[in-house]
Amino acid sequence: MPSGRRRSASRFIPVVLLTVAGAMLWSIYSGFHIPSTISDVQLATAERRVIEDTFPAKGVFIRDEEVYISPVAGVAELLAGNGAMVRARTPVARVAGPYSRYWQEDEPGLRPGGVRAEGGGTGSAGDAGEPSQGAGASRDASQDVVVLGARSPGIVRYSIDGLESILCRESPPNLTLEELTSLKKPPERVKNGDRVAAGAAVFKIVDPAHLDVLVYGPAGDIGRLSVGKRVWVRFPGDPGEGLDPVPGRIVRVSVPPRRPGKSRDAGGMGPGDAQGGKAPGGGGRDLTGSAVIELDEWIHGADGQRFVDVCIISDIVEGVSVPVEAIVKRGGKALVYVSRRSGISMREVSVRARNPRYAIVKGVEDGQAVIINPLVLERQGM
Repeated sequence: MPSGRRRSASRFIPVVLLTVAGAMLWSIYSGFHIPSTISDVQLATAERRVIEDTFPAKGVFIRDEEVYISPVAGVAELLAGNGAMVRARTPVARVAGPYSRYWQEDEPGLRPGGVRAEGGGTGSAGDAGEPSQGAGASRDASQDVVVLGARSPGIVRYSIDGLESILCRESPPNLTLEELTSLKKPPERVKNGDRVAAGAAVFKIVDPAHLDVLVYGPAGDIGRLSVGKRVWVRFPGDPGEGLDPVPGRIVRVSVPPRRPGKSRDAGGMGPGDAQGGKAPGGGGRDLTGSAVIELDEWIHGADGQRFVDVCIISDIVEGVSVPVEAIVKRGGKALVYVSRRSGISMREVSVRARNPRYAIVKGVEDGQAVIINPLVLERQGM
């Protein structure tokens, strides 16, 4: 009997040794295999920071502005500089008809046949006088000259884009950006000595006391705004270059109804959604949402520009942040791959705020390593 037990033990020992050797080989293989996978990915550390929750948009200035029309055909003489600030009842432009001494006899056109100046006498430029406050224009009967004056104080602009009667602060239009752009006419600027027809626009007066901006952006971003919410608007280019963000208040929000099967989850982003949608300036832009923001301050140069690129700051948030490239979307959920000593795991997160570089998230701890090129893992089937 003892000899039989020895034989059984001698057979069992090689099996144990082979098992241990196999485990060691697998451990060695795994030890080399996992680092080869990790070496293909890029890591970043989640850390606390304060970020501005922003998204880019296209902006359109809405101003209080009044266009002044010449009641007669004639030669325009500009009495105020373009961009000048004038008081009420200040003469801005003078239109000299064909029977005034300002008309050039050797130049053809615009001489209406059978028109006779009232009075037919002689006079000087000083006889034109100031326009009345109510009419905005006065006529020098002795010389067939019409003087157009400002009814209210404001900034003089001789360029008319055709949107002055469409963009009204009291009732902003419910038009898409494409529709609004199509209604814009090439700017027509009247210059000193130009001949103008009867009924033609000569100049406009812009009131710098109030300024709104109509913004177009991704529906998911616009949908996070609400009427009465305080926001900040940054103007990256002219006008307003180098200025701090301008505070304002949301007065209108317009977002199209959600399409069946489409998810408008503001909390999730894929690697291509770093800015919360397709940013203005590229093809296939998602600019389906719009909002009107009443600005607290006047923007220098806003009287001379209509369309402008803007950045909307909807909130300022502090928390644990990860690079936006680390966030992927699946089924409307935002996910992050976290790398630990035990391996790589997937975490569902909620996005509290984001800017073009970082997102404040819940679901990842400060100091954890996150993978910022998650597509590498997905291609490897992980």
